[in-house]
Amino acid sequence: DVQVIVIDANNRRPLIDPIADICVEAGTLVTQNIRVTDPDGNRVVVIGFGGPFNRSADNVPFATPIVPPAFATLRPDGTSQASPATSVFSWQTNCTQIRDEPYQITIKATDQPTNRAPALASFAAFGVQLIGPRPQNLTARAVTVGNASGRAIQLNWDNYNCSPVGGTDQLPARMIIYRKEGCDNRNPPTCFTGILPGYTFIAQVPLTTSTFTDTTGLRRGISYSYRIVARYPLPVGGESVVSREICLSLPLLAPVLTNVTVDSTGPAVATGANSRRGVITVRWTRPLGLNPADGGGPFEYRLFRAPGLTGTSYTQVTAIRTSLQLIADTVFVDRGLDTQTNAYTYRLDFFVTNPAGQLVRQDASEPASSVRLTTVAARS
Repeated sequence: DVQVIVIDANNRRPLIDPIADICVEAGTLVTQNIRVTDPDGNRVVVIGFGGPFNRSADNVPFATPIVPPAFATLRPDGTSQASPATSVFSWQTNCTQIRDEPYQITIKATDQPTNRAPALASFAAFGVQLIGPRPQNLTARAVTVGNASGRAIQLNWDNYNCSPVGGTDQLPARMIIYRKEGCDNRNPPTCFTGILPGYTFIAQVPLTTSTFTDTTGLRRGISYSYRIVARYPLPVGGESVVSREICLSLPLLAPVLTNVTVDSTGPAVATGANSRRGVITVRWTRPLGLNPADGGGPFEYRLFRAPGLTGTSYTQVTAIRTSLQLIADTVFVDRGLDTQTNAYTYRLDFFVTNPAGQLVRQDASEPASSVRLTTVAARS
């Protein structure tokens, strides 16, 4: 048999002031006052346990640490204090302790009654969310590369050395690069990790890398906003605070096709029935963002043509050397075309002279096509 004896103990349990959850970037020194009062004025003993303390609820240290050091402390801890009592939770965090889930801290306050009544205890818990710091000093600049468009934006940022230890069978930590059209200087909400809404993933690189060159679908005259986020390996997982944005517009270093005009409609070769051959005049602007005095000359335009309104099988039709002075170098008359049955698409490549005296492509215009009209029989 079991007997339960209930007595009227003249004692009330101690009270722990509410403790708010905490969210900080790794590397922050976390401090939190813990205040305990006893309704009967008894002295109290306050202890803390949980992962950051590396000890159990019985106040026994774990033989194998469950979190990397340094460990949290509570001062005073386990000593008798007069009511009201204040202890200070302190934890010098670091990057090896980052994880996706918050750490749970439990505070236990036990009173010391003087009237031989049983001691009573109260418990309170709060969370410490430890997040990865934002990558710093993201910069962007326009560069020239040898891809199809010749357009590229090079990103650079400070070396990022903050990462927890992942599982040996997991992928290493990565830096994720995001982009959107249009500048966006929003700040993320408090304790927000990962990318802000509206951005598109474009690439990922090892966390040890501090540069990336974007060559995907860039257009002149468009502002691009970039941000980067560190992504951590499993089993800890999670992402860092997003970097501040860097916004850049590609300068108009390429000419812009302004007119593709059909001057004469006819076959490629004149016949007796039709003595007119097809002729198209192509016009373009000089590169608006390029100052010839800055060097890079002599320059060269190379005009390419493809059959069809959306043709891509380009053939070079002319090359024009230029100094970008006020001379007639932004027009070309393309003759001997079958404008009677075909439309044509044009692309203009712009070349500069490098320090070795070689012509290299600086950029290419967006394609432009000739207008083609068709007739439809009217219904009576």
